[in-house]
Amino acid sequence: MNLVALDMNGVLTGKCLAHVLSEKYARQGMDYWESYRRGELNAASLVRLVGETHRGIKASLMEEEALAIPPAEHSLELMRAISEGGAGFIIASADYGNLVRRTEAALAPYRPLLSFGNEALYDGGIHTGSMQTPVVDGMEEMRRVDGFKTGDHTNSIISVGGDATCIELFSVSNVSIAYNSGNDHIRRLATFCIDDGNLLDVVELLGKML
Repeated sequence: MNLVALDMNGVLTGKCLAHVLSEKYARQGMDYWESYRRGELNAASLVRLVGETHRGIKASLMEEEALAIPPAEHSLELMRAISEGGAGFIIASADYGNLVRRTEAALAPYRPLLSFGNEALYDGGIHTGSMQTPVVDGMEEMRRVDGFKTGDHTNSIISVGGDATCIELFSVSNVSIAYNSGNDHIRRLATFCIDDGNLLDVVELLGKML
């Protein structure tokens, strides 16, 4: 069976929950986002530092904000194409698991073989500012996805994403699709680049491969 690994943010969702929480409730965390964009922080450090600025946010509010972020347009068509091609899929993200679960539920009846994101640690329903370990970054995404390949669960891996966290994932993929990516490193690594932000183009490409 072929496996399609989908980086959630930018592919299946247009917004990142951690970024939304920073913009609305923890503006001090925005400095860390800017440092990450400038290449001064890696993804694991970003997750930990931004998580610290979210200390005190209620779990119920995080769920509410996750519910307000819809799946990307044509994401169900993408799921259908993967299913009809006889492949399985994984939803991988360095974002909060709240949005991963919300997105997974919205894509029913199509179910991933695996889905994961970063999980906040709570005390009495309040974000403590700490995250579970290991933190999900590019290396952790690669490790979990590659586990399917090395465990003989799949013949080949096709990865789709555009964020810097996909660099490691692309390295263990047979085919990689840089989707709507402004990251030069990702684009150089990719087998294909799709730049128009239209998931139907990914659907068409996968239809030729699966």
